[in-house]
Order: sequence, then C-alpha cells, then structure tokens
Amino acid sequence: METLDRSAATLGPIPADGDVYSADDAPIGKIVAVQAGFVIAELGMFLPTSLSIPVAAVGRVEGSRVYLAVPKEAIAAQGWEVLPDAGPEATPPAAGADGTTTMGPRTDSARPFLTLRAEEPRPRTSWVIAGEVVLRQRVVTERRLVEVQVRREELVVERREFGEGSESEDEPPEREPEGAVRTLGEGETVTILLREEELRIQKVPVVVEEVRISKRVVEETRPVTTTVQREVLRVEREGDASVREFAGPTSPG
Repeated sequence: METLDRSAATLGPIPADGDVYSADDAPIGKIVAVQAGFVIAELGMFLPTSLSIPVAAVGRVEGSRVYLAVPKEAIAAQGWEVLPDAGPEATPPAAGADGTTTMGPRTDSARPFLTLRAEEPRPRTSWVIAGEVVLRQRVVTERRLVEVQVRREELVVERREFGEGSESEDEPPEREPEGAVRTLGEGETVTILLREEELRIQKVPVVVEEVRISKRVVEETRPVTTTVQREVLRVEREGDASVREFAGPTSPG
C-alpha cells in the first residue's frame, strides 16, 4: 500500500486507498492518490469536484480513516478543489498557516474542464414468490342414466281343443299334450311362480383421466419507471466577469 509520512512523531502513514472524514466525523470522500504533500480525495457522485487536501490539514490517521483538522462546513471555504485532469505540471495549492489553501495557476496549456455524470438505470431481476397454487382432489356426485337389459318370466296361456286335428272322433289324437295333464278338483287352484331378474348396481372406481403437473418459465416485457439523478453545470458570475458558452464536440462513449 502506497503511503506518505507527514511527521513520524505526530502523524502515521496516510493510506492511499483510505477514506477522508472531517473533524466532526462526517464522511467526505475516498482517497485516490497521495502525492507531492497532498491527499487527493474523490468526493461523492453528485459533488462537483475532487479535493487536493494538504497534509498539513490532516488532523489524525486511524487505520484506513484520515480525519481532517477542519469541520465539514468549513471545507468548502478552503479552496481545495482541483480539476480532474490536473497533471504533475499543475501547481499544487499552497497551504496557509491555518491549513487553508489557494489554487495556483496552471503551467500547462490544457483547457480546464469538468465532467458531468448521471445515473444510468440498469435493471436487475431476482426470483421472488409471486403466488402459490394448491392442488386437491374432491368427489362430486352426479346423476347418470344407464340402460340395462333384464329378464323376467311371464305366464303364457294357450287354449286349444283336445284332439284338434284328428280325422275322426273315434281316432285318438296324433299328438299328446305337452307336460303333465292334471285334473283339478272342485275349488282347487294351481299356483305358478314367475321370476324376474333383480337389478343391482355395483360401482367400481376406474381411471378416466391422467393429469400431469409441471412448471415452465415464460418471458414478458414490463415497463418500469424509476427516478435517476444527473449533474448539471451551474455558472455563477461575480462582478463584470464575462462568460461565453458554446457546444463542443461530444466525446465518444
């Protein structure tokens, strides 16, 4: 880890990738470089610039935290702002006795500029429980008409005269009566039982349908509205300062 010693007796090594805090323990930014007696810190995304903090303005170092000797409200008045493209030829800010600095002139011919940033929405998806489906079996009752053939006995009474078809009355009949011939006495009756098939329904469960259950993933497009932030340049004029604005070429990417 690249470090820079302010004083072996009063200040420990300054971590080149540590975090900067104010004297009242407010987060200021991230250290991106330690060089030439200055701590270069990059501020949050929506602050306008970076800071070139002189080592003389560092109050103490605790691990990866670098605490300044000034509170957060006084940092804006210190003049520690530096341009993002400031190279090694740029004159570093001069530190005063109270730790404040003043930006010196640049010795190169590069035109100063600021980069404006904006949030870009990048949607991400993750699996969540959208609902649940419960499958159950239940028994329903319905009426069904079934036609069944049944058999029954019925009595057939056939009447014919005895000896019908013979040539003469003296000749016996050629055909004997079918069955046993029974003579009924006076007041006697004959009982004949008639049968029929009784219908009994037996119900047997059988498989009538097969249901297969599975899941599949479908894709759809959903419109999502979100809020993003972007940096804008605000020009403040004091006195008779002349400012001319023009649109330059757009940088690729």
